[in-house]
Amino acid sequence: RFLRYSGGHLLITSEQNKGTQVTLLIPRAEQVSRTLPGKTQAAQPSILVLLPDSALRRNCCDSLLARQFQVEEAQSITTALDKLDNCPDITLAIVGATDSTQIWQMSQALIERNDDLQLLLLPPAPVELAKLSRQITVLEGSDAVAHVVAQVEQLLGRGG
Repeated sequence: RFLRYSGGHLLITSEQNKGTQVTLLIPRAEQVSRTLPGKTQAAQPSILVLLPDSALRRNCCDSLLARQFQVEEAQSITTALDKLDNCPDITLAIVGATDSTQIWQMSQALIERNDDLQLLLLPPAPVELAKLSRQITVLEGSDAVAHVVAQVEQLLGRGG
């Protein structure tokens, strides 16, 4: 709870035969103290990163956190739906999978749970999916982390 209240993030990665790494990302004191006493700072929109590939998910999360985004990560649709229920400030979900049918099914489940949620779908999602809803953006070309982060910044109005 401390990390959530302070605007921090907990990242746990585990690899078979290598061990588990726990990373606590806590904001610097000057970042927290920018809010005047008695004033409340507006909640930052959070990004849900739903990627089954642990390396890509970890790299996306790290890059977004480095750019001061709030990040929730999920490896499965079940975890992602739980995060949506428990984190009302999630405004954007990055969704990827190994096939386009799986991406579409996950997208439908996320939108049914939160009909204001924006989706950024990674390849191999077909570009045609973006025509089905104003909430859907399909990333064309590479799913390289820098490309994903640049698109997130554009969608959330942060400029690149």
